[in-house]
Formats: sequence, C-alpha cells, structure tokens
Amino acid sequence: MKAHNLELAILTAVVRVRNDEWLPCSLGDLRNRLTVVEPDVGNASVNSIAEAAISLSQEGHLLLGKREDGGRRLPFDLQKQFDEGYISNFFCRGSFELKLTHQGRKHLEEREQRTAATEPLGEARAAQKSVEVLRRGQENEKSNAPREQLPKRAETVSTFERGLQDLSQHARAYFDDAIRIYRESGNAVVFSPGSSVPAAVRLKFEVRGNELASNLRDVGLQVIEAASHSPIVPKADVDDLKITIRKMTAALRFREYTHYGSYVVHEEDRVYGIQPESSQEIDVSPEQAQTLFSEGMRRLREVVNDFIDPLGPGRNPVSAPKGARRKMARTAIVLNLLIASPSDVGQERNVVTDVIHAWNAAHYQNTGILLHAVRWETHSYPASGDRPQAILNEQIVELGDILIGIFGYKLGTPTGTAQSGTIEEIEEFRKAGKYVALYFSKADIPRSADRDQLKALEAYQRERQKDTLYGTFGTAEELRLLVTQHLPKIVAEVSAGLEDQGPETSSAQAHSDNDARVAFSQTNDDLSPKEIELLWNAANDPSGEILHTRTSDGESIRTNGRQFLENADARTGAEWVAAFRSLQERGLIEPRSHGSDFFQVTGDGYRAADEFEGFDRWDAKSVVLRARYMNAPNNDVTLTCKGIIAIPPRYFEDQIGADRSVQRSLKEPRTLLVEGIGSKPALAWNPTEVEFLDSASGQTQKFQVGGIEFLQPGSLKLPIVA
Repeated sequence: MKAHNLELAILTAVVRVRNDEWLPCSLGDLRNRLTVVEPDVGNASVNSIAEAAISLSQEGHLLLGKREDGGRRLPFDLQKQFDEGYISNFFCRGSFELKLTHQGRKHLEEREQRTAATEPLGEARAAQKSVEVLRRGQENEKSNAPREQLPKRAETVSTFERGLQDLSQHARAYFDDAIRIYRESGNAVVFSPGSSVPAAVRLKFEVRGNELASNLRDVGLQVIEAASHSPIVPKADVDDLKITIRKMTAALRFREYTHYGSYVVHEEDRVYGIQPESSQEIDVSPEQAQTLFSEGMRRLREVVNDFIDPLGPGRNPVSAPKGARRKMARTAIVLNLLIASPSDVGQERNVVTDVIHAWNAAHYQNTGILLHAVRWETHSYPASGDRPQAILNEQIVELGDILIGIFGYKLGTPTGTAQSGTIEEIEEFRKAGKYVALYFSKADIPRSADRDQLKALEAYQRERQKDTLYGTFGTAEELRLLVTQHLPKIVAEVSAGLEDQGPETSSAQAHSDNDARVAFSQTNDDLSPKEIELLWNAANDPSGEILHTRTSDGESIRTNGRQFLENADARTGAEWVAAFRSLQERGLIEPRSHGSDFFQVTGDGYRAADEFEGFDRWDAKSVVLRARYMNAPNNDVTLTCKGIIAIPPRYFEDQIGADRSVQRSLKEPRTLLVEGIGSKPALAWNPTEVEFLDSASGQTQKFQVGGIEFLQPGSLKLPIVA
C-alpha cells in the first residue's frame, strides 16, 4: 500500500487506543492494530511500517520512545537512525512506545475531512480516468500500457519460505542417507578418495551435494539481496548471513567452514562477497555436517521471518488476477485480558503488557486469537453516578475474559465493598466463573512498606491458598518468564471454553466453578509413551523440527535422524500419527508456516521435554526377566521383543505450601516399557530384575524392578526401583 495511506493508518490506530497517552507495542502488535484499521495493511512489510513510523516522527506527527530497564523513556534519536544496528534494536528488540502529537491529531482530522468531502468526486474522476486510459491504451498499447508491478514483499517472502522448505526437506534426506552409509562403511569419510565407500556411491553424493549447493546459492543470494535492502537489518548481520550460507555449502560437502583471521583464502568466498583474508575448511562426519547445515537453515529462517516480513498464515495473495477483489483481513477472536494490581507494581504491569504483545506477535497468525491488554490507566474514562470502582467494573471488568492479578507488598485501598479495588475486580471475575491467574511477589520488602498493608496482603494470600494455585516471583524478569510460560495454556483453556459455549457467548468463561487457578507448564503426566518419545526426539533434533510428509510412497514422520513410520505395521503407524497430531493440538509443536511440512518445537514443547528426565530407548531384541528372593527359588525367563524404552517418572500436581514452598509427590516411578513381546507371558512370579543387550551400543543394561503389568497390544510395564 502507499506510504501516505500507511502513515494515516498508524495515526488512526494510535488515536483509537490512546488519544493522549503513550501506546506500548511491538512491530507485530502494531501491524495487528493496523489491520483492524485498514485490511490492506496485511500486505505491508515490517520494514514499511518502521519507515512510516520514522517518517511520521520526522514530520512531528508522532513521538517514538523506548523504555530502559529502570523505566526511563528514551526518545527515538533522529541522528542515530542510520547508525548500524540502531533501527533494528529500536523496533525489533522488545517493545517501543508511540504517542500522537497535537500536530499529528490535527493532521489526522484534516485528512479525514478531506477524504469525506472528496470521496464522491474522487470516484467520478477515477471512473472517467479509467475510460480515458482504456481509450489511450487501445490507441497505443505499447507506449501507454502500465508496466507490470514488481512482486510485493509478501510474495517474495512466500517464495523464500517455499524455497527453504524444499531445500531443507531434500537436505535432510541427503544427510540421513550419508549418515547411514557413513556408519555402514565404518565411519569412512564420504568424499575422501581413499575412502572405503565405493566410487559410484561417492559420485552419487557429490552430484546430490552439488545440486543442493546450487539451490542453496540461488535462494541464499536472494535472501542476502533482500536483507541488504532492509533498513532494519544492520550491515554486520548481512555480512554474517553471507558467511552462514558459505558454511552451509561446505556442510553439503561434509566439511566445516571457519571464517576468522587467517592467511588461508578460498576462491568460493568471493562468490558471496566475503573479504578474502580469513577462512579454512576441515572434514567432518555427516552428523556434524547435518548439525552445521541445520544451524544455518535456522538462521536463514530467522532473517526471512523476523526482518524481511513474516506475514504467516492468512497472508493475502498478491499475485491475484487483475480486477479480482482483494481478500479481507482474517477475523480474530479478541480476548480482553485485564491486568489488575495495586499501585506498587508498575514495572510488573508493564512486563505483563509486553508479554501479551509478544504472544500476539508469535501466535495470532496461527491461532486467530488476539489478546487485548486492558489496564485502568488506558481503558477507563471520566464518569459519575456511582462508586469509582463500580464505574471501573462497568467500563473494563465486566467485559474482561482473563484476569492476571499481581501483588507486591500492598493490598490496595478499600472500595466500600471490598478490601481493595484489585480484590473487588478479582472477586467479580471469580463470581462470573472467568479465568483468574494470581502472582505474588516474594522479593525483599522495603523498609518504607506500610506494615498494615503488608499484614492485610499476607492474610489475603493465606486465604487464597485454600482455593487457588498461584505463582510467585522474585523479580520483574521472573514474572516475565512465568507469564510467558503460563499464557499459552491459559489462552488454550479459555478459547476451548468459548468453543464449548458456542458462538453466541460474549465472554470467555473458562471455568464452571469460582476457583481461581494458574495453568503451570505442561508436564508428561498425560502424555502417552509415543508422545513423550516423539517430543523428546524433536527437542533433541539439531533444528528442533519434525518433518511430516504425505507422498505417493506413503506418509513419513522424521526427526532427530529417525524415520518413525519406517517398517511400522498399520497399528504402530497409526499410533505415531496420532501422537504427532496430539503434540500439535497441545501446542507443543507448530508448523513453520501455513501449509508447511516442517513443524517446530514450541517454547512449551521444550519446557515439557525438559521434564523427560530419564527417558531412553534401547534397541533390544530380547529381555531376561529374573526373580531373586531370599526365601524362594530363583526364576528367570527370556522373552523376544522389538525394543525397550524408559518412561520418565510422573508426579501429582504441585502443591504450594504455607511457606510458599513447592511440594511434589511421586505418582509413578521411572518405568521400563518392553515393546513387541506378543502374548501375555504366563508367570507365576513377579520379576525383581531385568537384563537386556542394547545392540546399538553393545552394552548390557540391568535394572531392579518391582512388579509387572501387561499392556495391549503386547507390551510389558516394569516400574524401576533401583
């Protein structure tokens, strides 16, 4: 869209939310706000939005600022705007703030008046002009026909994404084949002339590697070109991108490229514009090469998604035929999230607002859900006729869907019906059955704190221990991590409640009871063994990805160098596919982009995988079960099997003690799951020991167990006791 239309949309978005106050937001959050004002903004790049904001600042229509950690607001420095890295740091790292000036408000009003006055005349002139252009075009088509528009940024990004996806998919198969040959040949260097790998096989890999390198160069050099023209990508990052692509091409030859101060020069460096003073290459194994390539691919995707313009799912097609109507912006489910607190936690309130903006930027395109941060400072307005808190309840509390309550060392001022305004807001939510998440500070209490307020807060916290699972934090950064961790689960539960209630429901009532709860991190308590194993492998994959494809050859689920559906029977294959879909539904993995075959582990997925302590898999063909008793004869039996895994321990839900300590109780110990034994073994005794040989490592494993349970369709469950 045109620059002046984009500038007008920015002014309109700011004045709608905050007429006379600073509006904190990120680039992604600002674009979501702009899409509501003008659907065509969905095709504007983040570069264009940043440039428009800078232009408005230079014209005196808009103020730009950014807060330091201490809370002091720094203005956008016009003298530094072209310094290397300044614009990138200002707009892309954390949130920034905008404020409409008097001049900007006047400019907006004048533009709106002119638009309203000239719109009928403009339509008539446009129609007349179209007829004249058509007539002139018929007379002299070659000289007067308008030139074809260059591809827009969204189309460019879509092309980059498709190119990177295809490249990554083919490279993964290439490296997997190389790893297999590497292991079968006794770890021989694939490209070495003296290698034990047959010459025909080496030639095959060389041809495939050169083809992939050529494709990489085509896509990579286009990404470099686009990044070099972006005003928010520093020159140093563009240079680093050139070296990244150079490393990836070396990895396709199973070599590690290193760029540093050295006398060694490679001719290929000049292709990428790298200064020819510092590089060298060494042979590496296919596993190492795959890791190096995956790291480079991750960096390319970061550049494409973060700087060149991530429009994500729902982007409007920019190559539609002439005369076709442009699609309208997607409909969003807006959840009002009320931030409730006394006046002593201003920094913490800002932190929660930043987390909300970050959530929108990361999840809106995939979920269609937009969180609207509601604060009394920004959403209340002067009114009379009732208690102040009652007026606030009507203006902002009743329309809320989620409440995040924050307490420092104050409870607040009594309202006449409750101990404080914050407490009254929380109780209004609880009575309505809406979602309430509470966070209490455990930081050191300042000497100037009001002791009466502190006692009242401690009493309220003790009262909430009876019916609430709340969070505690020591610093504002700890609160940021907690809310970032909990928010996806909260949104998922509230949105699920909306689906259950149907489309006529106007408020997101997440609970049928009045208890306030906090959704803590996903645990492995309700994950199946296959879900645990698939997520564990994805989290340990060098690129944190799962490749899920459907071709004429069948379906494939691949991650961490393993193809999970290879040689799987119908039932096992269906279970792996169900596990994959379940991880996606839980929000533990998500597609890289709309229609992508690549699924990346989310932050929640990594946090869940961190709890899989003790997970392992062994390639065992048989297992020996033994019984050793002091007062009974020894027994043993050998069973054939297809493999053995160790399932991490499971715990009951954490409980918060009166002293704020977390109490964890073991629900189920670490357990061995022996797969593929066939029918249930007829044992008149319970095994106390398990022993098997892991054919992959050649090592014998031995565990002390307590009990045995047969699971359909042919597995044994053995709790480990030592």
